[in-house]
Amino acid sequence: MYLFLFVVSLPGQLLFGVASMTLAAVTTTYLFGLVYFTTTGTYFFVDSYVPIAVFLGMHLLFTDPSTSPRSDAGRFMFGALYDSVWWDSTRC
Repeated sequence: MYLFLFVVSLPGQLLFGVASMTLAAVTTTYLFGLVYFTTTGTYFFVDSYVPIAVFLGMHLLFTDPSTSPRSDAGRFMFGALYDSVWWDSTRC
């Protein structure tokens, strides 16, 4: 399912230039999950580092080109911050 979502969303993301946000968000999520697993011995999520619903949201929901930052550096930061805000909201 991960590969399918990635392949379906990639052409549109490359066309509109928002693929860097997705890359930053997925990488940050994976690294956070890896650090969490290393320190606690359990996954943050029940079954994986990045659940399929979160992966779907990162690829299709927050990548609106009209509201995304203009520069690539801004898009990387936005993707990482999107991820950190999402992690904070799951603790509530």
